[in-house]
Amino acid sequence: MHYKLLSRGYKRVIIIILWLTVAIASGIYLTYAKNPFKIENSNDPKAESSQTEKIMQNEFPFAGSKIFLLYQNDLLTANNFVFKSQVKLSLHNAMKLSFENRTISPYENDKQISKNKKSAYAVIETNSKAHDLANHLDDLKKLMQPKNALTMTVGGEPSYTADVNKLSEDNLRTGEFIALPICLIALIFIFNGILPALLTIIVGVINITIIVTILYLLAYQIDLTIFVLNIATMLGLGLSLDYTLLITYRFKEEYAKYMKSSISIQATLNTAGKSVFFSGMIFLVSIASLIFFPINVLYSIGIGGIVVILVTLLSSTTLLPAVLSFFEKYVTHNNTKFKTIIAEDVHNHRWYKFTLFVMKYPLTFMLPTILILVVLGYPFFICQYQYFRCENSANLD
Repeated sequence: MHYKLLSRGYKRVIIIILWLTVAIASGIYLTYAKNPFKIENSNDPKAESSQTEKIMQNEFPFAGSKIFLLYQNDLLTANNFVFKSQVKLSLHNAMKLSFENRTISPYENDKQISKNKKSAYAVIETNSKAHDLANHLDDLKKLMQPKNALTMTVGGEPSYTADVNKLSEDNLRTGEFIALPICLIALIFIFNGILPALLTIIVGVINITIIVTILYLLAYQIDLTIFVLNIATMLGLGLSLDYTLLITYRFKEEYAKYMKSSISIQATLNTAGKSVFFSGMIFLVSIASLIFFPINVLYSIGIGGIVVILVTLLSSTTLLPAVLSFFEKYVTHNNTKFKTIIAEDVHNHRWYKFTLFVMKYPLTFMLPTILILVVLGYPFFICQYQYFRCENSANLD
């Protein structure tokens, strides 16, 4: 492995500073970056529906996504002068929007007025896609919101896209807020100390920040679904904690033998480092196969998985060893208040004995495991998917 990169103290400091600089820059970028991810185009681009949509957008004007504006008032009817003037003034402001559009007023089509005359909706036709329009909805609401009498609500695919984007970001923050403290508490008992557990969480947060930033930059160049953020965050946090746990725990064991960080890091990278590297490469090859699927969701997961693996492997073999060497005395210190897992007791542990037993009879365990996986996956090879097609909505109850 790359021992010379970690051989001297100043080199380790440089590595830590570089990673922190990239993480801080990524955090600043994410604060101001607009959401470039998409939630549509999850079907095969060669499918008939995709081809039809493409022709419609290229051959017909304003065949893009549509925005619906619903105007309501419990006291006024749609034909009231105040109601009508407020709607017309609101639609007139559509000319000030930054994207090309045309409006269809409810007074051009009576069917856009409700039966009780208390509500009416207008349509804004565009040449843009929903994910592009989603970033303009705040400006639209400010420009087109009626002054006093009416309330206006925005609907349509762009509004749905904006809601999904916000929900996805909120779920990410909530998930991390719940997961990180739980992981920290568990790691404190696993590592028998607070600092190594805290360093593990910090490395995971750095990885996730950089992973999300790379996905943002890629999403401006290629179509990526918004859900890749959830998947990448889940994989990134899981792999970061997994690899960090493996390397840190091994470093503590090696340090107990050699009492010198440079030799301990070399021994750690020779053992746990290689395990992490080849594990990541196998995972990378497996998940990279998804990029050959034409469906955008699967393609996005493949791209996200590749980014997660590359960033996690790089940090686990550069940043983490540098941090462990820099904080060697604190990482290897055992806190007697927590339960101690001593290296000498490992050989008597049931899992250690079971692992040796599996390694002694590999085929005995491999063949039944493969058989169980095949049995579990068999229904997916024979199942038939059926789609309900409604020929006439009037037939539905």
